[in-house]
This record gives sequence, structure tokens and C-alpha cells, in this order.
Amino acid sequence: MTGSIVTLGEVMALFLTADARPLGMATDFRLDVAGAEATVAIGLARLGHHAVYLGRLGDDPLGAQIVRTMRGHGVDVTGLQLVPDGPTGLLVRDAPVDRPISVRYYRSGSAAGTVCPDDIPPPLVESAALVHLTGITSALSDSAHATVLHVLRLAREAGVLVSFDPNVRLTLAPPTRWRAIFEEVVPWCDIVLTGADDARVVTDGDPAAWFLDRGAKTVVVKDGAKGAYETDGTTVTQAPARQAVVVDPVGAGDAFAAGWLGGWLRGLPPEQRLREACVVAALAIGAPGDIAGLPDDRVVQAVLAGEGDVTR
Repeated sequence: MTGSIVTLGEVMALFLTADARPLGMATDFRLDVAGAEATVAIGLARLGHHAVYLGRLGDDPLGAQIVRTMRGHGVDVTGLQLVPDGPTGLLVRDAPVDRPISVRYYRSGSAAGTVCPDDIPPPLVESAALVHLTGITSALSDSAHATVLHVLRLAREAGVLVSFDPNVRLTLAPPTRWRAIFEEVVPWCDIVLTGADDARVVTDGDPAAWFLDRGAKTVVVKDGAKGAYETDGTTVTQAPARQAVVVDPVGAGDAFAAGWLGGWLRGLPPEQRLREACVVAALAIGAPGDIAGLPDDRVVQAVLAGEGDVTR
């Protein structure tokens, strides 16, 4: 399948502790980029697809840095606006060994939450091969949710397929709000890629059945070390997680989504796209930060082919 993958969301500046110290003891940080949709866009671009990112950032040094970083990874950022009416959001976290990760968001009043339907260039959505969204954007603000619904309508009217990753963040909204978002958004979506833990927060019983009952045509359930499965309600395809050395687990689900969507766009059968997605996720968690470990397609294919550990 040819065409762009368009996504809309909240991309933030990430301040990641520079070593394995917990956040409260850290003294050095590295600046990076974080955000579920941004990770998917960068992952797809690195895999060779044309990814387009829409949204707002603050017209400040951090916003400019994010734009340069995303452009450097091959993402089309012509629809990512730098605006003066809000700062760029911040995410500060650590990645210690053998202890829980601490994450702090500084997004209140940020530019990303002020995105509105008028920010969306209709031709970018209408000409896309796929639109990818997450629940995070809808949870940011009323205007952001209205923008998501606007994009969904544009996609439906143009016959563009939509994928959706719930990406539940309980610091943004309680379970009742997340369920309301899902009830409104999922009927517009063709594909749902959900983490098992996310689904359990708001769905009843079988998460795949819950999303299929609300209109999704294909549901992929990511379940960490247990692997993942995909179903259309009739056939279920499973794949084991790929063994990996975990340096930083944050972003694994979004890396998986990029790998699965990349395989789907290339017309791969379910078993093969699940395997590729598991490889992308395993490689992503082998490096610190959300995006540093995202591989290109050459690396993915080499891993799948069982090539040696050293390329000379």
C-alpha cells in the first residue's frame, strides 16, 4: 500500500536521567523526544514509510529542537506548528535498573493541548494511506478531542483507514473518561492496537471482543513478555515476544505499533507482521529513551534472518 501515514498528537521534550540513578537522585539529564504518536511516526519513517505528524508545539527552543529531531529522523513535520500561546510540554523520567521507573509530566497549559480542528490540513488526511491516533490526544483537552473527531470524519469521508492505540494514562483522566473516549472513537476506527493492561482498565472480559463489538475490524493485543495476538473476530494469530536485553522499557508498545503498521502497509500476513512488530519492540527497548533504539528495515530483516551479531 502506498501513501502517507498521518498521525496527530502530543510530542514533548524528554529529560531522561543520564545514568541509572533514580529520578530523585539524578544530577545529569539528556534531552530527547517523547510522545506515543511521535514514536510511531519516527518508527515508521525509519522503516522506510512516509510519516506525517500534525499538531502544535510551543514557539520556544524546545519546540524548535523537537521539530529538528523529528525532521532528522525522516518525519514530515510540515503540519507541526510552533505557536506562541503555550509552551512545549515536558516529560522528565528515569530508567533505573531493577526498580520502578519514575515519570513526571509537565504538560498543563502546553501548546499541544490547544490544537483545534482548523489546524488540520484536510488534503494531508484525505490523501493518506492510513491515519494513526491514540487516546492520549483526546484526553488532553476538549479542543484536542474535537480535533481527533474532525480527523476521523475526514478520514471516513475519504475512505482512509484508521488505526487507534488506546494508550491509557490515568494521570490524564480516570477510567470512566477513558471508556467514554473509547466508546466515541472506536466506531470510527478500522484497527485497534491495544496493550493488555490498557484494555483491562476500561473494558469488560475479552479486550479484543470489546473493541470488535464497537466496530473495529482488526484488533491487536500487546501483552509484554507474553507476546501479542491479532484477531478479526474469526481467526486468531499469535506471536511470542522476542527475547531482549531491557535497557529502557518505555516506548515498547509504540515501537511495536510502528512495526505492525509497517508490516500491514506492506501487505504482510498476520503472522509475519506480528513477528516484525515484536522485533522492532525488542530492539527499541535495548537503548535508552523512546526513539534511539528504533531500527531501520535492514536491521529488522537481518534479525529475522538470524544474521550474525556483528556487521563488518
